[in-house]
Amino acid sequence: MNHIDTPFADPSYVMGNIDTVSSKEISGWVACVEADILPVLFVNGRPAELIEWQRARTDVNHALGLPGNMGFAFSAQGVTQGDVIELFIFDGKKISFVLRKIAPQGCGYDDLLLQILEAKEISQQPDCVAVTCWDGAHNPLGRAHVLYQVIKTQRPAVLVSFLFDEFGGKIWPPLEGADLKRLMIPWGRRHEAYDMMARLDLSFPTVWMCKPRQPTFELTANLINSDTRLVLDHDDNEVFFANSSGGDKVYGKSSVSLARYLQSKITAHTAASVSLADELDAGLARHARVAARTPAPKETKSDTIKIGFIGTVRPHKGMVEAARAIKITGWHLKREIEFHVYGMFQPVSLADELADLGVIVKQNIAGHDLQKYLEEFDVILTGFPSGLEEDSDITRYQISSKIGDALAIGRPALIPMSASVADLWNYPGAILFTADKFSEALLTAIETKDSVSLPRDFTLEGVYDVFEKAEKVASPPPFEMRALKAKSPAKPKEAKPTLLLIWKQSDSGLYGRRIDQVARSYKSRYPGHRVVILELHNAHDQAAMAKNAQGFSHEAKIILPLIEQKLARTYIDRFGVEHHGLGFANSHVIKGEFSSYLVSEAFLPENTKIVLFPIVPSLEKIYGILSAYRCVVDVVDNQFSWASGKSRLKMGGQYHALLKMAKGIVLNSPETLAFLKAGSFLSPAHCEEPFSTIIPNWYSNDQIDFNGSSKAPGCHLVYSGNMNDRIDWKVLAEVADLDPDVTLHLAGTATRVGSKLSDLTERENVVYWGPLLEHQVTELLLNARAGLMPHVRDDVSSFMNPIKIQMYRAHGLPVIASDVPGIDPDEVVLCKTPTAFLDSVSQVIASSKDDTDSEALRDAAFKTARERADQYIDVLNALY
Repeated sequence: MNHIDTPFADPSYVMGNIDTVSSKEISGWVACVEADILPVLFVNGRPAELIEWQRARTDVNHALGLPGNMGFAFSAQGVTQGDVIELFIFDGKKISFVLRKIAPQGCGYDDLLLQILEAKEISQQPDCVAVTCWDGAHNPLGRAHVLYQVIKTQRPAVLVSFLFDEFGGKIWPPLEGADLKRLMIPWGRRHEAYDMMARLDLSFPTVWMCKPRQPTFELTANLINSDTRLVLDHDDNEVFFANSSGGDKVYGKSSVSLARYLQSKITAHTAASVSLADELDAGLARHARVAARTPAPKETKSDTIKIGFIGTVRPHKGMVEAARAIKITGWHLKREIEFHVYGMFQPVSLADELADLGVIVKQNIAGHDLQKYLEEFDVILTGFPSGLEEDSDITRYQISSKIGDALAIGRPALIPMSASVADLWNYPGAILFTADKFSEALLTAIETKDSVSLPRDFTLEGVYDVFEKAEKVASPPPFEMRALKAKSPAKPKEAKPTLLLIWKQSDSGLYGRRIDQVARSYKSRYPGHRVVILELHNAHDQAAMAKNAQGFSHEAKIILPLIEQKLARTYIDRFGVEHHGLGFANSHVIKGEFSSYLVSEAFLPENTKIVLFPIVPSLEKIYGILSAYRCVVDVVDNQFSWASGKSRLKMGGQYHALLKMAKGIVLNSPETLAFLKAGSFLSPAHCEEPFSTIIPNWYSNDQIDFNGSSKAPGCHLVYSGNMNDRIDWKVLAEVADLDPDVTLHLAGTATRVGSKLSDLTERENVVYWGPLLEHQVTELLLNARAGLMPHVRDDVSSFMNPIKIQMYRAHGLPVIASDVPGIDPDEVVLCKTPTAFLDSVSQVIASSKDDTDSEALRDAAFKTARERADQYIDVLNALY
């Protein structure tokens, strides 16, 4: 849902463009009349993470005649072809809509949890198939991708693979930007992934296993149920390659016997070459391709013949021998021949060796560019006989995927003769040769008049027929596969219904603030649910706070001890609310830490609701994960009053991102709602219920002992709260001067007030307690005559709905408050002037404690709390 229906901004005020959507980032530029702005980008309503802002764009500078770095880059993770990309800017005052673009290509998620959630969604669709492969960081993924493409044309599919660090640790470069649903599991994180998969009960009715290596079987074992049909695909001599792997690798020589044994238990097989198919009694499943709608004719600008090879270049492919043969053939035929070799070179020295032979070399061709490069060639070379005996174990079974590449675009393919391609003699365009007949074969390829086309058994549809036949004879998993299924070493946590509240500060569970009220009210309604408040703790900020741990007016002395308990997840408050902390040294690790946290605590989308309270530091790093959950955003206050410059811009970006992502928002005052509407954070339609709900603060605490507290003699007045902002110090001083026998108690942090506090506490009847925990404040309030709220009207207080009012009332105290927005005059003595404030205090001093109907005040506060809590819980229950 697009929560912001802002029209396009006037191009004379702001303009920009989204230039590229790659496999890694969405990049472009934006220019505005205001110099200081922040771009904000959404993909189908999901906020994207800003990777870089103010990137140099000299082309934009020259075109507009404006200085400054106006380029941006956002993460492209999770983008699907056809997604709606929207660009906005925030100028410190309002949101402006810049442009909309449709994503031309997709990019899978890199976060493990999000990939698994997407796989789970696919697994719930009828007739879905998982394609598994032992490694996705190098060319085994190429064959697996073929199988995935075959299934994708007919049924829901996902490609699942490990990523081994020794092969690069990330998706194979040619498929980096491919449009595919994938689950790529780093080998070192496999048990974390298995745990996630088990919790989500992730399994598939059919698994097509690519390559009989031990990791393929292990991966498959964690994706099956007792009825899963297993089909095993072969496209190489895997025993030979496994035996060639150095060291005691899980995919190497030591695991060959296990892989061979498990292979023997599979009843359905497919194979890429006729030699493998005959030996394994398997269905022949070629390296299928999509035929070009109209094969592009080769544009010939000269008589030069271009021969091309694109793929993984290894010694047994014979490219060095091919380069020599092409030199000789060119001289023999009196023709100019160019030889192009593009791809990944293993070893890398092969690229230099080929270049020395006059070969035109290019590194790492992306999959989506493959056809463009192939169409530049007259002939596609799929390999060359190396003449080495040790290569025969490979060539006897291996068939090149380049054959399909060539035929799909109408180009002849030169194919080294071997048992694996012996059945291709009669295929138009498939020209088989031996090393001593290369010149003859090349001449045939150049002069052939045959219409080159893609045979059906090289098409996705043709191979799908082969797969269907294999699937019909596939049997359920052999019992031996169960031995590879992972089991959690510790008893996993139960996936109970959960309310997860992500707090913006480090002080949950201390003061009884709004987040605590939401949490304890929900826990009271649903005692069997887990209610958890999570804080993100930056190690740098924690270290800075530690420097103030002995400061009397600083809250660090009461926050730090609880942070340690939160990080250990051992702090459960008196109301049954759990308080957790997630620590991180830098923001780059938050995404992985947050995903692991959600899974280890069994906080999954189907059982967890999330409440967010902006502004949460570094929250932008986990936007993608949060988008998978149903979230309510509680705009507990308007924090723009505290911010300026770049921090204000960043704040606006987070407000905008969360409000657009939310399934509903809650505000504590109409003034804040009006502010968001005026700044175009919300469209007029979304300022109404049910999307936006105004729920003022409340206070509930069923553990106050009203009968057990002793009553201190004399008259006591209390102010409790953050004293750094909005306090009318002049009024407080005048209150203290009304009567020296009246004690004024102040509680709260006061690190930025300068001499104002010390000037006040020079009076003997003024006591400053420093920051106090909620239960400590209760003791003050139980002995007080009234609660005070002497606030000045400013940008901070204008958007407040002070919870201290409800806290005072819940303790049976009358409240004397200055006239600021967000206060219900029926709940307080609202004073429009300082004189009225002092007069009201004087009346309280002149009265006695017994003159106050404390029970009535408490009952009224309880009624208010119940009504507002019920309204809030109704909003949460509307999520699902």
